[in-house]
Amino acid sequence: MSSDGLRSMEASHLESVAREIAAYSEQLNRVMAPYADDLVTEHHSYLPLSPDNFFEQLRDGVLLGYLLHHYWPESIHPQQQLTRHLDLGKRDTAYSKVTYQVNANLNAVVQAAKSVKGLVVVNLGSDDILQGKRELVLGLLWQIFNSRLASTLSLAARPELVRLVDISAGESLLTLAQLRPDALLHRWINYHLQKSPFPRRAVNLHKDLADCEIYLFLLGQIAPQQITMQDIQRIIALPVGENRAAAMLQLATERLGCRDFVPAPKDIASGHVRLNYAFCASLFNSCPGIEPLPSDDDLRAMRMNIVQLDNELKDLQDQLRISQEQALQEKLAFSAQLSNQLEEQEQATQQFELQLAEHGQRLQRARDELAQQYQESLDKALAAHQNQQLAQLASQKQLVVAIKERLVSLGSKELLFCKEASSEPPSPSMMTEEEQLLYLLREIGTLIEQVASHQDVLLDENTQLKAQVSELQGKVNHTTKIYEQMGDSIRQYAELVTKNKPQSNSSSPDKTHRSSLLKRLFGATSKTDDLTSSIAPSQ
Repeated sequence: MSSDGLRSMEASHLESVAREIAAYSEQLNRVMAPYADDLVTEHHSYLPLSPDNFFEQLRDGVLLGYLLHHYWPESIHPQQQLTRHLDLGKRDTAYSKVTYQVNANLNAVVQAAKSVKGLVVVNLGSDDILQGKRELVLGLLWQIFNSRLASTLSLAARPELVRLVDISAGESLLTLAQLRPDALLHRWINYHLQKSPFPRRAVNLHKDLADCEIYLFLLGQIAPQQITMQDIQRIIALPVGENRAAAMLQLATERLGCRDFVPAPKDIASGHVRLNYAFCASLFNSCPGIEPLPSDDDLRAMRMNIVQLDNELKDLQDQLRISQEQALQEKLAFSAQLSNQLEEQEQATQQFELQLAEHGQRLQRARDELAQQYQESLDKALAAHQNQQLAQLASQKQLVVAIKERLVSLGSKELLFCKEASSEPPSPSMMTEEEQLLYLLREIGTLIEQVASHQDVLLDENTQLKAQVSELQGKVNHTTKIYEQMGDSIRQYAELVTKNKPQSNSSSPDKTHRSSLLKRLFGATSKTDDLTSSIAPSQ
């Protein structure tokens, strides 16, 4: 380890010792206050103690003697055994009496400390106290304070601590009795924390307590009437440090009256080992917060209640036995009745099964009859349907024959169509009767469609023929009318020709002359010219 680390450790240790001296000074001032008349005179005073005069005032053993007498009155009687207000500056050969008295005081103190059970005084002599050896004197004081604080941390002093036994973990009362006071104090703190809403548990009794959260929830559990959750939350809201520790210590001293060993806020915040342990023990002594065990009177009352409950239990057991016998008899009777009912039920079931079988047979016969009737009706209906289909087929065949005959009468075009429509079907020997029927129906349908289509064509042609006949009839009528007019004109022409016949001997009239006559008869039209041209050759 480096020299810096060693110096840091040494500085930390010196600081811890200084805090311990200051705390012991305050504790001695408080404990020695009732003995102020013996310890304070006009020329010399042992009080008040401070870190500056702490070891000097302890050198003659008077304060240590009064401290032992305060906690264990029978260990020493300081007024009779100790010489007070000695001037240690005169302790030399010339003043051997002072030296003797100082040694007597210190020897009495050491013997008194050895007589106290629990105090271990080893390698400590009167010269160590007289010379003010820091570690030895502080060790003796801590043993005195610790022994007094831990005197109640046992099952003998606090029987109610049996409630700390963890039965679920398989612990016994012997396990708890074997715990040291500091372990028992640790168990007590976690016992209350387990009942609180606080999730943390104390692993040690110094650093884990520095933030005061465990202290606050512990106070809330051991004194719920004096310290509320609002008080806890108010202090937790303060920053971690001496201010929070001071507020917590104020709650403990004012609300709980815990003043036996109260360290400074800095001791709490710094996590001082001995001083935090001392404060936890002081809290336990002030308010353990564990329900006490019943007293002797309570135990006697409990015994009487147990006896009364035992008598009542016996009465209940007798009543239970009688009830069980009655229930057994009722059970047997009920079993017999149930057996009879089961037999009757079995007989009724068998009878019902026979009836059910009979009904089943009747139902089967009825089903067979209905099936036969249905089959006969189905056969009849099928035969009637087949006859109807055959009749329809015959009528369709007749219709086809009639259509064929009609088509034959329509002429060559219709004959050709009929030849196409009446093509030979497949051989009937290759088809079933049903297939033949379906084939004929398809052929008839196709033939009917072709006939309908041909009828439409014939109707169109007939309409055209009627139109042509009508047109020809009109032309015939017009021609007839023309012929009649031409006949009249020819007769007139003949008459004119006869009248105007020339007297010469020529056998035929002049062509030009005839033309002029015709123009006079028919007029100067193209039709007359055509007519003239058509008549001229005939003449």
